[in-house]
Amino acid sequence: MSYTRLEEIAKGDLEKINLRLNPKISLWGLTIPKPGEEAPMSKNPQLLVHDHKDNVGVVVVEDLKAGTDMLCVVTHDNSSFQLTANDDVPIGHKIALSDLSAGDTAVKYGEDIGRFKADVKKGCHVHVHNLKTNRW
Repeated sequence: MSYTRLEEIAKGDLEKINLRLNPKISLWGLTIPKPGEEAPMSKNPQLLVHDHKDNVGVVVVEDLKAGTDMLCVVTHDNSSFQLTANDDVPIGHKIALSDLSAGDTAVKYGEDIGRFKADVKKGCHVHVHNLKTNRW
């Protein structure tokens, strides 16, 4: 075996070791920081939207505060946009992507998930207080 080949093997092993010690997880083309490491705000989405037809998105961070300028990612094609949260919203709850009226259909995953019971402004919390889902 040549010296050059041994160097290549050693370099490959070193890269594997470095990857194990410093893993980087990529999700929807975004790099997730290691525990205890802060990433730039523009790299971490706060809201996920599944389809361009959706009129609600799902909060994916803990303790989202009113006034937060959220990075919103459309998982269908990894496109993104900005939206300001008008309310404090818990993780897993929804936010309106546009002004919606009572009686309008709520669309998530590109599908009808229910009807709005009250008017909801763009950026506001969507949950059981203003939405009657088809499922429950």
